[in-house]
Amino acid sequence: MLTRVWFDPWIPTIPPRPAKSIGAFRDPHLYVNDLLDRDTQEWKLNNLQTLVDPADIPLILGIRPSRTYLSDGYSWVHTKSGNYTVKSGYWAARMLSRPSCDPPFQGPGMMFPRQSLFFNFDFLLWSGRELKLDASATQDFPWILWYIWKARNRFMFENIRESPMETLLLATQEAAVWRRAMEAEDLAVRPPPAPPTTTPSPPSNIPLECQCDASWFDSDSFSGLGWVLVDGSVRPPGGHSWLGLKCVRRSISPLHAEFDALLWAMECMVEIGMNSACFATDCSDLLAILESPPDWPTFAAEYASFRDLKASFPVFRIRRIPRKDNRRADYLAKKARSRGVQFSLTSTSAPSWLSLEESSFR
Repeated sequence: MLTRVWFDPWIPTIPPRPAKSIGAFRDPHLYVNDLLDRDTQEWKLNNLQTLVDPADIPLILGIRPSRTYLSDGYSWVHTKSGNYTVKSGYWAARMLSRPSCDPPFQGPGMMFPRQSLFFNFDFLLWSGRELKLDASATQDFPWILWYIWKARNRFMFENIRESPMETLLLATQEAAVWRRAMEAEDLAVRPPPAPPTTTPSPPSNIPLECQCDASWFDSDSFSGLGWVLVDGSVRPPGGHSWLGLKCVRRSISPLHAEFDALLWAMECMVEIGMNSACFATDCSDLLAILESPPDWPTFAAEYASFRDLKASFPVFRIRRIPRKDNRRADYLAKKARSRGVQFSLTSTSAPSWLSLEESSFR
């Protein structure tokens, strides 16, 4: 599938939209892949500056093009994963511009503000709260709906007709019984809860561990990436043998930046010949992506790059560590972003402009 620059919604805004042109003429046959260098799979910055509105260029540069020539696909922007969920669908529907519901006129045969089913359900489940109606007047609504549904099914499949008042009475009685049961349960004497226990992440049995992190702010033009190679064979125990920090154009989201940090750390391990190292991150969502990539279509291009890099490691292992144990990589990522200029550094010692005391590299 080819994505058209001026007509398809591919710019990562909410909602997505086509790119904006700086000229009056827009070539209908200009595709997104025409803006990519076919050899490096990087964006052609000169072409972007010539054709695209300057406000759109940072958004485009934050998109990681696939280096494995993946086909274009679809992604749902209202979730981190890119997969549609009913909850996010309801949220998106409520954000749409629509006429407001007037307060209902509670007269004979007129309990709801519209004849539209959508408007009435919106009032029933949402707008009533926004209009600050008494909670006692709305707390039975779910029960009433449920019993109307049950009465409808009995009529359709058993030919049993129940009067509306009988259905309403039964629903309100069951709702009252349920609330009393919940109140009784809350008052019941319960044994004191057991003290919380913490189960630390199991330590890696590989002496080399590359801990990586990213720094991202919506208002910043850059993202920071950082990693530190913790070597169990050096003294003091847990000291580092290599470190890396990099400042890049801002990614689409914080989770994209976390994935970029892992990919760059993997590239660095291959370059310095440390492909026996395992990896560690404090981002649980990143591990979820690696465990089930089809559930995260937004990260298809990143995962394709990960899959290629993974082949360079005889055994690939990654684990989650607490954030407090990842403070060195976090510090490197923040310092890299704060430089405000693109650069990349891989070294066995911290650069002179880093505070050694803060970064815990003493």
